[in-house]
Amino acid sequence: MLNGETASSLSIPNAQPSQEGRYSVTVSNQFGTATSQPASLFVLFPPVLSDPRLLPAGEFQMRLFGNTNRNYALDTRTNIVDDWTFLKTVSYTNGQMPVIDATNTNAPVRTYRVRLVP
Repeated sequence: MLNGETASSLSIPNAQPSQEGRYSVTVSNQFGTATSQPASLFVLFPPVLSDPRLLPAGEFQMRLFGNTNRNYALDTRTNIVDDWTFLKTVSYTNGQMPVIDATNTNAPVRTYRVRLVP
């Protein structure tokens, strides 16, 4: 709830996930009151892969940081010419989630990207 906002538009600079939710506008004057249909605010930020490491069995592990309760696709490729290949979908919950590529055991070079999926 944002009581006291009286401008004809609303800006929420640096919106945070804690501000996500449904918002509506109530306008009133001497003739009565009207409330708008609710609009949803979602705060999205780019997902990040960090802390890369090779595990003893040859698997590759990294950590994913993203938006809570969202699904991300992890893609890979072995050079900058080839197209990206889908590796797996990760359902992000919270914190820095470990993501393991078990297919990496015989790939000398591999590039990863992560993207939000609907």
